[in-house]
Formats: sequence, C-alpha cells, structure tokens
Amino acid sequence: IKHRHIVRLLGYCADLGGEILVCEFINNGTLYEHIHGKSEGSSTLSFQMRMKIAVEISAALEYLHSSSSTSKNKSIVHLNVNSKRILLDKNYRARLANFREAKVIPQDQTQIQGTLRGLAGYLDPENKQSKKLSTKNDVYSFGVVLVELLTSQKAFCGEKPKGQRGLAKLFARSVEEGRWDQILDGKIIKEENLETAKKVVDLAKSCLGLQNERPSMREVAMKLEVMAWDYSAAKGLAKLNFSPSPKETDELLGSPSNAQLLHVRREHDESFGRAELYDDSSLQNQIEINVELV
Repeated sequence: IKHRHIVRLLGYCADLGGEILVCEFINNGTLYEHIHGKSEGSSTLSFQMRMKIAVEISAALEYLHSSSSTSKNKSIVHLNVNSKRILLDKNYRARLANFREAKVIPQDQTQIQGTLRGLAGYLDPENKQSKKLSTKNDVYSFGVVLVELLTSQKAFCGEKPKGQRGLAKLFARSVEEGRWDQILDGKIIKEENLETAKKVVDLAKSCLGLQNERPSMREVAMKLEVMAWDYSAAKGLAKLNFSPSPKETDELLGSPSNAQLLHVRREHDESFGRAELYDDSSLQNQIEINVELV
C-alpha cells in the first residue's frame, strides 16, 4: 500500500515480546485533537482546511477500496475510520492510520463475514444484524467524520442524555426536521460558505443512509473534490493541491533495512506506541516513528 494520504509502513518486528508494525511518525497530532482541542470551541481548523482534509481522506479510502491498492485485484476495507485514526503532518496534510481491523475482500465478492470493532459512534449499525463487512462500512464511518468536521461535535458523547449521545442520529434528526444549519459549528460555517456546507451535509446524509443506498468512496471522493475546488474558485482562495506529485508519492523517511529499533513504549492510545529508529551508520540520523502494537 503506497498512497500520500496513508501512513507508510516502514517495517515489521516480532522480536520484542510481541508483533509490532513500525510506521512513519506524523508529528502534528490527530484530527480528533484538532477538531475538539483541549477545550470545546478551541479548534483552529478553518472551513477550507476541513474541506481539504475530507478530500484527502476520501481519496485514501477510495484508493484502498480500488484494486489499485493491491497487486492481486482485491479491495482493502479499513473498518476503523474515525478522527483519531486520521493524523495531520506539519503542513496539515491528512494521513489515514491504524490498520488493525482492516480486511481484504476478494474482487469477485462485495462482502465477507465479520463483526465491526471500533469506537462508538462510528460503526455502521447495519453490521449488528448482517454480520457482513464491506466497503460500505467505511463509507458510513467516513460520513460520521464529515459530520464531525461540520459540527465540531464528538461522534459519541456518553455525558449526553440517552438518545442524544450518537452524533449520526442527532445529525439525521436535524436534517429530517429541516434544522441542519442549527447543528453546524457557527464559528466555521458562515454565510459565505453555507452553500458548500449544505452540499457536504447532503453528501454526509447519503453516506449515513441505508447500506444499499450509500455511494461508493469513489463517488464521495469525486464530489468532495469538486465542492472544494468550486468553493476555492468562488471565494478567490488559493486552490488546494489534491493531486500527488511524483516526489511526494515516492518520498521515504529512510530505509528500514538499514535501521535498528530501540526502546518501544506505549502511548495513551493503547494501539500505538513510540519508538526511536537509528541508522546503523550514525546515531545522528535519529527518526521518530509511530509503532502500532498488534
């Protein structure tokens, strides 16, 4: 798997008392942290930046779902898409991370048996009955992320009264009652971007609909990119570069074949750790990386 908006796997290790995936380190935190911050209303992500992130992650998922992500004409489903699994680099370029729950679906099939496991609020509710896994599960989870970007509300909040804890249901109810504009984050959704926000609302609604009525990630990615470009053009903003350049596609943090892995420690998120990677030839070439504990 090699895509500019997917965290790159650098290596695999089974010599430290467990199986470990060594991934590149993305140094600007998670989308969750940038949306919700240390306190409510502390996010600094602009509407245009949120559109950019949505475009980038939709492109990553479209790549995974297409046969181009594998050499054997199979699709990969992430099955754990949420704002804590989206990392931002210093330039606020989004990367999809953590493939612990990912599955491969043969190209001649549209679904496989399985049960979703992940964060409350992001999981496709239809899986509870069907016990089937497909690309449409990722579409649903991405729809929740879209709503999160629009509203700056958490996907699930156990502190709220029962019936209001899940953002997807709250969003659907607001749309059905014609109150969709009231649930949006008023600090980022202004009169000048309300038209584009409504288009994203409609797209999010379709992603959260019944499984057989949801769009594919290819459709979602194409619609989002058109929305983002149209918005930038209409407002005279600098158009964001969503197409990967050869340099960005091929860049590497370093060759893991000439490296040693030292001192793995677990972080607050139990699925990730932190490690230090040293080049054999020089301790000056230290690189900080993410370690996914599997």
